[in-house]
Amino acid sequence: MYNLNCPPLLESIYDQIPWGNMENTYIIASQHLLADTHMIFRKLFEQGFPLENLSINGKCYSASRDVVAEMMAEGIDVDLSCLSFISDEEFDNYYDQNIADFLHKTLKKIKGRNIDKLIILDDGGHLLAEVNKHVNELPPVVGIEQTSAGYHLLKKEPLNFPVVNIARSFPKLNVEATMIAKGIWSRVNAYCEETGKNPHKILIIGNGAIGKHLKYELQNDYEVSIYDVNQEISDVVNLEESLGDFDVIIGCTGGTSIPHSIHHKIKPGTILASGSSSDREFDAVHFRKRAQNVINQHENLVIEGVHLLNCGFPVNFYGERFSSIPLSEIQLTLSLLSSALFQASQTPSFIKDFIELDPTLEKNIMEGFYFLQNEDNTVANSL
Repeated sequence: MYNLNCPPLLESIYDQIPWGNMENTYIIASQHLLADTHMIFRKLFEQGFPLENLSINGKCYSASRDVVAEMMAEGIDVDLSCLSFISDEEFDNYYDQNIADFLHKTLKKIKGRNIDKLIILDDGGHLLAEVNKHVNELPPVVGIEQTSAGYHLLKKEPLNFPVVNIARSFPKLNVEATMIAKGIWSRVNAYCEETGKNPHKILIIGNGAIGKHLKYELQNDYEVSIYDVNQEISDVVNLEESLGDFDVIIGCTGGTSIPHSIHHKIKPGTILASGSSSDREFDAVHFRKRAQNVINQHENLVIEGVHLLNCGFPVNFYGERFSSIPLSEIQLTLSLLSSALFQASQTPSFIKDFIELDPTLEKNIMEGFYFLQNEDNTVANSL
């Protein structure tokens, strides 16, 4: 059993929010099942939210087995499909089926109960997309989406309920993205040191929030280029013809940046690292099939000289108990999620579109975060 003090920002957010009666609210969630995420729900239970009103699923690449066991020992309903890894299938295919089965089982559990609101807390949009198909059979629904990939997925179909859009909020795009970029590079750099590699030329695919922060992080020490389908913000004109020029390629598009059909263009010795969700960036299932007998989703594979980190899954998740972002920083994200839960509990379900995180909640979070960061820096500088 891990025992970790709640970070101060998250503590203050829960103290400030007038949660009210949540007896008839049910949360269905798909999240990274890590110790820091677990804190959100522990704090929620302290506010009186019924433990039996939460069902949660996750993803094999960002679920700690230890944390799953801890959550279940506390009585939290965790769907164990979150631990399934099928090496020779694309993750999205079996994850979508897992999500559909999870939702079906959860709705059977709450059938006949006096539930007057469902809050769907999602990471990646797949759970919300599934709920969107069945909304007419459900109690009033309000959703929360925290990733840009999920936001873009959900934009493809009309929404049948409101979704609190923290994915495109200022803190996510401008502050958290910096943290994620640092976490991604720390993993890649650690692998380079372990294997004695000394990369010079780095390609970042995708000039979005994370991609641009990665370039800023690396440009003083490496020769860094960005490729983006929008040529106005791209350094590289032809991706396929340029792949062989780089020692490290980091995918940050949220889609498939290097499909199987052009894998042969990657030179031996290249390191591939995903900085987005799932195993899409490099069509990783085709690498895993060539590697054969891959049983651990966190293996670093070498296939015909190409180094695929973390089986093609995002490199900032390696199966540990905590996120790769320090708790002093990830408390920002935890606080955003918690505030969005409160907002969702207060939002009427007749709105059928994305809604922004309440600006007062966002302002309080950012002010508290910057205050704590400055306080930490003051203490560090005095030592």
